[in-house]
Amino acid sequence: MEKKAIGKYTRLSDKKLRMFVDAYRGMNVSQAMEILPNVHQKAGEFLLGVIKSAINQFTTQQSDSLYIKSIEIDKGPFFKRWRPQARGMAKKYTKKTARIAVVISDKK
Repeated sequence: MEKKAIGKYTRLSDKKLRMFVDAYRGMNVSQAMEILPNVHQKAGEFLLGVIKSAINQFTTQQSDSLYIKSIEIDKGPFFKRWRPQARGMAKKYTKKTARIAVVISDKK
């Protein structure tokens, strides 16, 4: 059985999340739950929340037999902002967001 959880509007760029997530694909859920709280990166907090959400969808909480089947990172919407510049001008910049989709399965 597979369960899917999605985290939207994550306030971190998709590029930073993709670099972080590669190590956790195919990993046992119980191992990931031990490692992620000790990681000192913002991406770890977001990924941990989405994994917990996917685990809670199972009726029996048997995290020893569950594994992370896939993790997908997509671009989210941008927050467009303006920053003051020299000589009375303004410069446009964007705050990027991402979407995290985690699929957890009980069979390999």
